Amino acid sequence: MRKRIGLGGSASGAYDCVIMAAGALAQGSDKERVGAIECLERTLGAAPDFATGLSSLAFLQAARYLDGAARDLTPATPENLLRIAGKAVTLSPHSSRAHAAQFWTRFLAGRFDDAFDSARLALEINPWSSDTQARVGAAHILRGRTAEGARLLKNAAKEANWSPGWQEFYFFLEAHLEGDDARAARHALRNGAAGSPLGLLARIIVAGKRGDAALAAAARKELQAAFPG
Repeated sequence: MRKRIGLGGSASGAYDCVIMAAGALAQGSDKERVGAIECLERTLGAAPDFATGLSSLAFLQAARYLDGAARDLTPATPENLLRIAGKAVTLSPHSSRAHAAQFWTRFLAGRFDDAFDSARLALEINPWSSDTQARVGAAHILRGRTAEGARLLKNAAKEANWSPGWQEFYFFLEAHLEGDDARAARHALRNGAAGSPLGLLARIIVAGKRGDAALAAAARKELQAAFPG
């Protein structure tokens, strides 16, 4: 879609910004995420009730919050994330993406029961969303429900025919919690894992288990350089 409408580093229409956001979330750099956020904020300045844009903004700000990189734009505190996603749900209560954004922001705010209520609604409205399935799977793993989390993550990868790099940490964590060191290491050492601070943390854990000081030092150096926050 981005290639078809000729998007590079800028966008002209509201849904162009949403497409930019989807690409930046899946595999973009922080610079691309910032560009998408700025595009969405311009759009929302002119059309504050654009629910799809609000959902995309919540996901992007949440991604930067997790990476410790959100200090230079609108503060991505849990409270602000909840407000953005909550407005999207109010404006578009039948939107799976809005409920998915509310699920993710509630989860990051520690409102776990409310988060999984939102996840259930999001998947009832659109059970085929690979991104929603993957995020709900990641949340289950973080809460220790590894079997359910792994099922959703694997199904998401099957539906989409690929897994964005951010998911590697959660594949790693499931294997790590299940005591499968070989599978955990495989996910931690994939290229995609280096795109997030959690993925680099996974490499440090693997290096520690292996007694590989060089790998641990390299991962720490990359973590400090790429994600100083």
